[in-house]
Amino acid sequence: MHIHMNIPRAIIVLGISCIGFYVLILALNPQIYSYNKKARMNRQVRQMLNITKPAQVKVESILLANPGAVVSLVASELIPKTFDGYLANPKENIQITHSEISAKGVIKVFSPQLGTLFILTPAVSNGNVIWDCWGSSTLELPSQCRQPERDA
Repeated sequence: MHIHMNIPRAIIVLGISCIGFYVLILALNPQIYSYNKKARMNRQVRQMLNITKPAQVKVESILLANPGAVVSLVASELIPKTFDGYLANPKENIQITHSEISAKGVIKVFSPQLGTLFILTPAVSNGNVIWDCWGSSTLELPSQCRQPERDA
């Protein structure tokens, strides 16, 4: 008789434990979603910065061959208009609506989907090209482009 009394208690305790676990998952879900969204955004922004690499290589070759030379490059030939950013739809591309390479080799890239602008400024120092990165929105930028870390 005593055994039969323990079985209902065990079921009740198990039920309460399951409800508690479910409530915990519901409470943490917005935080998990927010973290995953931020991580995905950071990957997309880093990927956006990486698509400028071919332009950076061309600018570097011009500036190293002749420091202070006028850089005459067409951004649309070196920086794609879209890239695969894995938004909500894995096949949806991120649009680059503005890309530019100035006569001094400054590279500017903007994506309204990410709300991010990069400005990469080259400087020749001791036979190397050093890139200064600035951009906005600062919350989504890779660490090398954030102002406090850059000035440290």
